[in-house]
Amino acid sequence: MNDIKDVFNAVKDLLNEQTERGYSAEAINDLQYLARDLFKRVTSNELSGQNPEHFAKRIRHLYEFIQKRDLAAPKIRVFAPKLEKDGWVSSSSVIQLLNIDGPFLVDSLSLLLHEEDIKIRHLFHPVINVLRNQKGKLQHLVDFDNNPDEQGYVAESLIQVDVTRLTKERMQRLEKKILKILSIVQRSVADWPSMQAQAIAAAEFLEQHNAAIDSTTSAEAADFVRWLADDHFIFMGYREYYVAGKGPKAMLEAKPETGLGMLGKGISSVTSRPIATLPDTEALTKQAHPEPLIITKTNSRSIIHRSGYMDYIGIKIFDDKGIAVGERRFIGLFTSNTYTRSAWATPLLRSRVETVMQQSGLRPGSHAWKALVHILETLPRDEL
Repeated sequence: MNDIKDVFNAVKDLLNEQTERGYSAEAINDLQYLARDLFKRVTSNELSGQNPEHFAKRIRHLYEFIQKRDLAAPKIRVFAPKLEKDGWVSSSSVIQLLNIDGPFLVDSLSLLLHEEDIKIRHLFHPVINVLRNQKGKLQHLVDFDNNPDEQGYVAESLIQVDVTRLTKERMQRLEKKILKILSIVQRSVADWPSMQAQAIAAAEFLEQHNAAIDSTTSAEAADFVRWLADDHFIFMGYREYYVAGKGPKAMLEAKPETGLGMLGKGISSVTSRPIATLPDTEALTKQAHPEPLIITKTNSRSIIHRSGYMDYIGIKIFDDKGIAVGERRFIGLFTSNTYTRSAWATPLLRSRVETVMQQSGLRPGSHAWKALVHILETLPRDEL
């Protein structure tokens, strides 16, 4: 039986029979709502080898799992299901995770499992709408089809992942790593508006304090930073730095109180670094350096959303004499649409590609001119 509708109807019939096992009529409604929400996101491949009775047992177990949670923290369990304890059995290890719904949860969990070389066999991710009391106890699930005006509900992300069988010790380590990743994701998401506000403030500063650079360069840099804040950059961390000392002994010192996201207090260690060891040493040591921005890659891979080295956007802070005395640093990832957007429609890139076209000496509209346009449009945006 592989048809999703047939399996779902069979599961509903089995759940309807549970009244005799101590479930109230309201609990039966909740179970059916949970089953329906799970099956919205299930595929035929995920039904392979799992009969309706097996699904019914899993759904009953998930229902028990969501009965109560700490409202201030995610609820997690990594285990190997046992019939006598859990009511169902599996050859997989299972991750159950309950949390306030938000971005990057599934992506970041999947990324962690990939980095740990743990294969995902099945992943179920219903987003459920719940009513809980002040102690986190479930009152009931909100079915908007029948109660469209229900108030006071909270959307929760319920994730269950079947993975390759793990040892008890590895399951314990994995649970700790998942909780750490979740804390970083939650901090980054919570601080996202503040990081956007810092980017906008930095853009305004670039326009107002341009003694070190010409007005055209500062305006273009400011437009680029505003463009980042307009949903073209996934902000993961922010912190301010200042230059201490002079010459070879100059240090870049952090301001811990300015940290946000994964660079916030309690998540990231705060260290000072000799300026000579930074990616763009000249940018903070040479007076009147023409480039107000530092755009490069960090030496750390992303643990949120998608794999790859994180992007580093440094915005220099100038004093009244036009000397760079510090840096506003953002780390994160460019959003996927920035890699397909026309270079002529992207601040900072547009001026660079236009300069290349002018210096090429090619006749506009000629075959060679069009070929160069194509090359520039298809070059990796990081390189541009």
